[in-house]
Amino acid sequence: MSRAQHFFRDSLLPHLAGGVFGGLLAGVAAAGVAGLAELLLPADVVLAIAAVLVASFTVSETLGMRLWRPSARRQVSRDFQRTRYHRTTAFIWGADLGFGWSTKQPTSALLTATVVAASVGPELALTTGALFGVTRALTLVLAVGTSSRSSVEARFDWLRRHRHVPRVGTALTSSALTAALTLTIVY
Repeated sequence: MSRAQHFFRDSLLPHLAGGVFGGLLAGVAAAGVAGLAELLLPADVVLAIAAVLVASFTVSETLGMRLWRPSARRQVSRDFQRTRYHRTTAFIWGADLGFGWSTKQPTSALLTATVVAASVGPELALTTGALFGVTRALTLVLAVGTSSRSSVEARFDWLRRHRHVPRVGTALTSSALTAALTLTIVY
């Protein structure tokens, strides 16, 4: 087994745990916003705001426009392999990816999921955060069995060439969520 294969195999579980941790942190933040919104605004107003936000981002994703959304302009460093403490670093890297707001977001999926979850309630916000974190951290699974960083990057080439796929998927999901929120407000 090569050094890179050993590294990726040993880093996988700490990385996934970090992703869940980071996602839960984002979920706690969303749950806090949801709790505050419940105290300050009527439930119908919270749902209406959520529906407008999600609809706006749905339209922007569909048209290929980029509305402002909270997101950093950086990626997690690719040089995280240079430390002797690679399991700890893998956990931190997973937490950073799982939190989501501190790294680049190619689509508005995190924002729309968070808005919908926060408008429904704190429990869903926590669950959504954890699921997002684990999904984002699962990207390291693509590296398992590779022998170099360039072969890991090659596995992401399809996603880079087909950036419209997550954009359209986000738009469709957001449309369904907006419809569900609107029906909740109306009925």
